[in-house]
Amino acid sequence: MRRSAFLAEHAQLDIDEAESWYRARGGPHLSRRFVEAISAAIARIGEFPEGYPLVHGRLRQARVPRFPYMLLFVVESNSIVVQRCIHLRRDPERWRAHFD
Repeated sequence: MRRSAFLAEHAQLDIDEAESWYRARGGPHLSRRFVEAISAAIARIGEFPEGYPLVHGRLRQARVPRFPYMLLFVVESNSIVVQRCIHLRRDPERWRAHFD
């Protein structure tokens, strides 16, 4: 069963910040590729959310293809909520502070 995915406010802010960074450094083509990669990752999560590893409590992790980001999400009964979009080359434990 495919579930609908929603972006929490923090996740949308994370994605907007990263998209702006890619637009400033690589132009609209690179920022568009980033947004497309995010969309593809979310679509894959919707197909089989329980297939992704638990990383903290109910949080699961999915890598974003071709970009150094991961999506942190929770599976609800009828939906998926993407909580954060985290850059993997920054402090890898920094995101945990948001969920402790």
